[in-house]
Order: sequence, then structure tokens, then C-alpha cells
Amino acid sequence: MMNRDVARQFILMILENDKEDLLSDSSQKGIEHMVSQLQNELDEFWFYQLYNGETPAPDSELSRNVDYWFESLLKEAKVSPYAYEGALLIATNLTDNNRRLNPLLSVWLAAHLKGDISKPRRHGKSKFSNWGRDLCIAKSVEVLVDKGFVATRSDTSPHNSACDIVAEVLISDFNMSVDFETVKKIWNKYKD
Repeated sequence: MMNRDVARQFILMILENDKEDLLSDSSQKGIEHMVSQLQNELDEFWFYQLYNGETPAPDSELSRNVDYWFESLLKEAKVSPYAYEGALLIATNLTDNNRRLNPLLSVWLAAHLKGDISKPRRHGKSKFSNWGRDLCIAKSVEVLVDKGFVATRSDTSPHNSACDIVAEVLISDFNMSVDFETVKKIWNKYKD
């Protein structure tokens, strides 16, 4: 396991690399990440289909991941113009490439084409406002866990967990008010 000072410098380097996403509180950034993740899942899904000559089983992890990302995107598309545009972009890409639409997307697209739904106006913060930041934080904790650090700690333990180190870097080097408990909460949300 690397020592704490080396780990701190390592995390600083990683976070400096992701600084734009880390410091952004834009829901647009979060939606862009969501659309990108969904596109990656779809690519993996179609690669499986192409390679194996069959569609993954509906209860397979691959199918569940695709459904999860579609559900998340389409739920957010009700309130976020960025998610709405992202859903249209994915529907357009699928159609342009003669790929079958996900059933959830088919229903949503039909409603869009009939005029039953329209692009929402922007108001308030999206739950994805900090998604880019949170993914950077979770990735940083994961890197340290992979290097041998424990992810979190109890209140009485020494402050040597991956979450402690990431929080320390965020506070001292990025002037962010993200403490251990916040990093721990983010880690627990994204660790799987």
C-alpha cells in the first residue's frame, strides 16, 4: 500500500486532470455524463448482440444496465431540457444506425412526436447538478481502495481512509467544502 503523502499527491494529480467536471455544478455536465454512460452501455449491448448473434437476455446485467440508464434519462427528461435533448440525440442515433429502439425510448419518442410531451423549461437545480463532481470523487476513492486503502472508517478510527484523503485534497487544494461525511456519502452512492 502506498503511504498517505504519496496517495494525496496521486489523488491531487487525478483531480487536477478532472478539474472541469469536479468544479462544475452544471446539470448540463451531469446530463452529458448520463448520455455518455448510456451510449457506452448501448455500444456494449450491441457488441454483445453482434458477437453472439443474439440479444442479451432481458434479465441479464447488460439488459438491466441499459434499462436503468434509459429510465434515469427519461425520468430526468421530464424536468430537464438537457436530458430531453439527450434522449432525442440517442433516439436519432439509434434510428440513423437502423438499431431497434429500447421500449422505454419508443414510448417516450411516440409521445414527443405526437406532441403529448415537450421540452421542459429550465428551473431550479437538477439532481444531476453535481453528478460530474460526484463521479470524480467516487473515482478518486476507488483508485485509493484499489491501492490498498480502506474506503471509509468509523468515527473513532484514525483518519486514514480513502474518503479522508480525498476530502483533505478537495478542501486544501480545491477550496471545496466537501468533508469526509460528504465524500463517504458519495462513495456509498456510486461504489457499485
